[in-house]
Amino acid sequence: MVYDEGRRIYARFAFATPFRGYTAKFAAERLLAAAWKDEMKIWDTDLRGARVVEEGLLTQTDIERIELELLAVT
Repeated sequence: MVYDEGRRIYARFAFATPFRGYTAKFAAERLLAAAWKDEMKIWDTDLRGARVVEEGLLTQTDIERIELELLAVT
């Protein structure tokens, strides 16, 4: 997030001890899906149209695939 003052705000929303055999990308996908699913319940929205400002572990294509997966189960 970037606020008007130009400072970046970072938040850690999950923390765990690493499990062996899982990639960082897999963990990022599962964390995003879990957080997104909770927000869908809290805000009573489907959160369609998420965009990636800067690709990292997850690409825009990954985000769209996760979005479709979550919409299919709701």
